[in-house]
Amino acid sequence: MQQIPHQEISARWVLTMCGELLENGVVEIHEGRITNVRPARPGEELLELGEVALIPGLVNTHTHLEFSTLVQPIEAPSFTDWIRQLVSYRSEHLATSEQRRAAIRQGIAESISSGVTTIGEIASDSQSSQAYASLPAPSVVMREVIGTAAADEQDRLAMVEQFHSTVPTDASWRPAISPHAPYTVRCSLLQQLVEFSTQHQLLSAMHLAESTDELQLLEHGDGPLRELLTELDAWHEDATDPGFGLSGYLDSLCQGPWSLVIHGNYLDPSHWQQLAEHRDRVSLVYCPRTHSHFGHPGYRLAERLAAGVRVVLGTDSRASSPDLDLLADVREAAQCHPQVSPDQILAMATREGAEALGLGDEVGQLTAGRCANMTVIAADFSTHKEVAAAICAPASRVVGVMVAGHWLRQLA
Repeated sequence: MQQIPHQEISARWVLTMCGELLENGVVEIHEGRITNVRPARPGEELLELGEVALIPGLVNTHTHLEFSTLVQPIEAPSFTDWIRQLVSYRSEHLATSEQRRAAIRQGIAESISSGVTTIGEIASDSQSSQAYASLPAPSVVMREVIGTAAADEQDRLAMVEQFHSTVPTDASWRPAISPHAPYTVRCSLLQQLVEFSTQHQLLSAMHLAESTDELQLLEHGDGPLRELLTELDAWHEDATDPGFGLSGYLDSLCQGPWSLVIHGNYLDPSHWQQLAEHRDRVSLVYCPRTHSHFGHPGYRLAERLAAGVRVVLGTDSRASSPDLDLLADVREAAQCHPQVSPDQILAMATREGAEALGLGDEVGQLTAGRCANMTVIAADFSTHKEVAAAICAPASRVVGVMVAGHWLRQLA
């Protein structure tokens, strides 16, 4: 698609996410970057989008695109049973790299159509990397690491090194690593992965405090997850240290240059304080519809934010969410947490998400120097006093998407 060198685009509302809301605002773009954001002047010729809001492109900080061909989320009586079914689905439907690449491409297309212009993706293998060529720029691909046996450690470190060293020079994404979860990554391997991320200044992401099954395994060394790991021949008594606990995993992640704590549903206020103390480098990822899918207790979002935690939004995958529509998760968060301002919830899906991925200098705000990644939202602005409230309301929808000055979904 040919890029228009210079564009001046106007909308009824321009929400910059850096403290400025412009009525009848204009975003000026030159060669894919924003050069100015200003009020419209009478009589000037502009590309007028009409009665819509122009906001920074949405940032989905957490997903697994390989499951994008699932028609509906996996239903299971427990979290561990859900994992068991997920493993079975992957072996039956995603056995080849061709199948995984096709699913990833489908997920990327769906994400962009839904207004997402930056994706934090968990990649379960390196053979599917070529599918990420269509990721919107900039994005982050986190190589998933699973290893519970001592004999696995050197192999997993070599795998991460190869992934990091073979990223195409023209890639639209940055590499990162994802030690999967406390029950799939031995403590000693996690510490070596954090050292690797520090050495190469990479983001790390880990599912942590996601379920009560996980807590039971960490605190008592037994329960449904131990049974599943035994079934998969992946249980090793020495993989976890009884004295390590959730705080040990959190301590390790706080040592890296940037880290994502994914879900954190069962972190307690002492953990929130630890996250708040490292908020410049460690963020908590909340996936509202996945949280609802599993029936977890209330997320206590307002309390976490009040404690100073940086909380950002993700969709997770289609294995636990109906789709990859981050705006739907924005609406879900607004509905479940009316005490949190719509502006704060939108920030979690834009500015804060970009900062969490280490991309705050590139995306997340409409301001001079940043990439021209923008999402156009239609909503019922007449019945809401605040523009952000209208965007977070049920009637909102994405009607246009721009990445680096290119319209990937243009208004009809």
